[in-house]
Amino acid sequence: MSMNDNRISRMCIECVWRDPAKPIFVILFQQGFKIKTVVGISVKEFLLGFGVDANYIDKSINTIFLDGMSVDDLNQSIVDDGSILTLSSSMPGFVGAALRKGGFYSGMRKEITHKSCPSQVKTGEGYVTVKLFNFVAGDIGPIFLERGIDLRSKDFMEFINGRSIGFMDFLMDLKLDGHTRPPRDLPTILAGASDIITLKCNFE
Repeated sequence: MSMNDNRISRMCIECVWRDPAKPIFVILFQQGFKIKTVVGISVKEFLLGFGVDANYIDKSINTIFLDGMSVDDLNQSIVDDGSILTLSSSMPGFVGAALRKGGFYSGMRKEITHKSCPSQVKTGEGYVTVKLFNFVAGDIGPIFLERGIDLRSKDFMEFINGRSIGFMDFLMDLKLDGHTRPPRDLPTILAGASDIITLKCNFE
């Protein structure tokens, strides 16, 4: 089953968690998730479209990979259907300095720097895989999660099972396809879920 097939009706799980659970979701953000979006737009337009603050994009997201290539110009690098976008704050050491967007050493990695031709790209609807690391994961991951992310049900099940026993006590409210369910039903729902689910989470 392809996660890029727009015809698929996915099970939608909506959760409200107590705020202390928020940092734990960084693990999911690092593994990566898919999100339905407008494609054929720049990385910066993509992030702004999801409500990420422009100043945060410029000052805090310092390491960016698009389809495995390092990004310097967020306005020229185009997100396409099936793209993989990786975002991080500054990485340590010389490697981190070399990979930093627009950094002093960026000229040393021309072979792995992303190059786009915006005039040849058409806008439309598609799916993008997003991976978030370091402070960026905690800062903007919940923004995507509130909008709704697509991931494999078994991956979310493994995430839930890998937490401590008290983790489920943070779950306050649960809905399945718009219908309220007892929070304790989440593992059972995931066990019987289709391959791909849409997950929406808020924190209070």
